[in-house]
Parts: sequence; structure tokens; C-alpha cells
Amino acid sequence: MASEDMAQKGPHSPAAGLSQLFRGSLVTQLIYVAATLGVADLLCDGPKSSHELAAALRVDPEALYRVLRALASIGIFEETDPRSFALTPLAQPLRTDVPGSLRASAMLYGERWWLACGDLLHSVRTGQPAFDHVHGKPLFAYLDHTADAAAIFNDHQTKMTQQDAAAVVNAYGFRECTRIVDVGGR
Repeated sequence: MASEDMAQKGPHSPAAGLSQLFRGSLVTQLIYVAATLGVADLLCDGPKSSHELAAALRVDPEALYRVLRALASIGIFEETDPRSFALTPLAQPLRTDVPGSLRASAMLYGERWWLACGDLLHSVRTGQPAFDHVHGKPLFAYLDHTADAAAIFNDHQTKMTQQDAAAVVNAYGFRECTRIVDVGGR
């Protein structure tokens, strides 16, 4: 097969699609930064400039502006005026005060899981969990000794269970069951 055939050119080529997937890690980090800083909570009353947000968050205004612009380019936040941003429907779940908030999930995937995923090759080579390798202990031992991580993990697990519960109930015929037990955890 000729190399031109393998790498079709254009915006819908396999190379363009694969390139877009590579950038998924950057999107995760952008969302993580916005979630960790609490940007969505600051925008719940309406648009604010990146300078106002940076002052409230005590971060670098130019760096924050670049993060907000990148997130606006994918539909999370909207640049309503030059350097002024507002929430979009996609940003709403990053707020802490909304039902089904995904803020903890964004923080978990952007930090604790991020580090372990970055060492996935270790797992493939050794068969050992990357999380244990990166964090120095298994997940639940780590959570027992890291209160902030445990709080984020527990919030994430609760929200994911709430999100998935209706689908599970609808997909399975529980009517014939007399007792259902959720055996979770350790």
C-alpha cells in the first residue's frame, strides 16, 4: 500500500482523526484546571473577564485566559466579549452546586488517575497496577491516608452511581427479585 493511501490527506483523514485523539489528554487537563480552580462556580451569576476570574482565583491572568479560550473552543465556556467568559450547558456540570455535578470526576481524572494513566506502560510491562507504582500503595490504602483524594474519589463514585443507576434499573428486570445487595468496595 502506498504511503499516500495510508495517510489520506484532509480534515477527515485517519491521521487527522488520530491526531485529534492525541489531544484528548490536553482536554482532560484543561477541564481539570477549570474544575480544580472552581471557574464554573465563579461564572454562575454571569460572564466575567479573565482578569476578574484570575484576581479572584489568585492565578496568572494570561495563563488562565489561554485555558479559558481553549475550553471555549470546544464548547466549555463561551467567550461573550473579548476576554470575557460565560457558562455553557457543557460547563454547568463543573459547578459544585448543581445536581449531578461532575467537578469531582474532572478533578479525579485530571490528577489522581492522570498520573496512573501516564504510567500505563508500567502495567503492560509488569502486570502490576500503575496506580500502586505511581502513588506508592494500592488505591484504597492511598485513600485511607490521603483525605482530600478520598473526598474527591467518594464524591466521584457517588455521582457516577447516581448517573448510572437509572440505566441499570431500566436495563435489568428486577421485578422478580426479592432482595438486592450492593457489595461494594474493598
